[in-house]
Amino acid sequence: MREKIKLNIKPLLGSIIFAIILWVMVATDKTYSYQIKVPIEITRLAPHVTFLEPPPEYAVIEVQGKGRALISAWFYDVAFRLEFPNLTKSRKIVLADYLTFLDMPTTFGLAVVDVIEPVSFELKIGPELTSPVPIQLDGRIQPQDGYALMDYTFSQDSAIVSGPASKVEKLASIKTEQVNFVRQKSSFSEVVQLVNPQPGIFTVTPQSVRLDLDIQRLVERIIREIPIRIRKVPPDLEVTAIPAKFALKVKGGEQIIAALDTSQIIAEIDFKNYYRPDREKYAVSIITPEKVSWIESYPRMFSLQVKKK
Repeated sequence: MREKIKLNIKPLLGSIIFAIILWVMVATDKTYSYQIKVPIEITRLAPHVTFLEPPPEYAVIEVQGKGRALISAWFYDVAFRLEFPNLTKSRKIVLADYLTFLDMPTTFGLAVVDVIEPVSFELKIGPELTSPVPIQLDGRIQPQDGYALMDYTFSQDSAIVSGPASKVEKLASIKTEQVNFVRQKSSFSEVVQLVNPQPGIFTVTPQSVRLDLDIQRLVERIIREIPIRIRKVPPDLEVTAIPAKFALKVKGGEQIIAALDTSQIIAEIDFKNYYRPDREKYAVSIITPEKVSWIESYPRMFSLQVKKK
């Protein structure tokens, strides 16, 4: 019984396949009207000219032809490929005037009936400018407690941006993608992407940079024998701080603090603005290098010895 059913299925399948082929041949030989969506590609502009706004990405057109031609067009990269090598100013583009730029083989036998949308668009162009723009880090870097970010650098300081001169001139920076580095306790490097502020208007080169982060353990140290300088002393006077040198407890990154010496610390008393004959003690103005903070000085206050020359 099963063998008889199998024998009956074979001619049945053959009949179905033949019927499908016959239907396809008849159906694809008929003429149809159909709307298709095609890309708008502007492949060439005049030298040193660029887009002020992106043109439309697609157009919808109505075509007419045989079914088999419509099927062929489905598999072909049909597109408006426009060229404006002599255009230097913005202009209204009516797509119906540019049907010769529609890349669709004539062998398909398809005819364009109408441009549905957009019927036209404003091609906004202007002078192009290529300029370096500083790179700015965007995001959060949070070292682990007891550690600090001393510095970060990029593999290059700026990105090369090309685009409309009126817009490139206003760019203050090119930001990185948002980063989120938390609980870090050692220096490391990471490749980060640059964010194009207006894709289709700007080109940004490179697309990514290497970010190098200097993270160090926080330490404290006492720097001794730091000299005190007296500023704005009248030429007829000789002024000396008592004591003339002092010690300072500082805090910062391990490597920075290890390399710190007295020549990098500025300690001053402004004689002209702060000296009073009846005043006994003076505070010192202390300036430490960047990324170094001071905690306490020894001593905290100082006397001034003033003598006539």
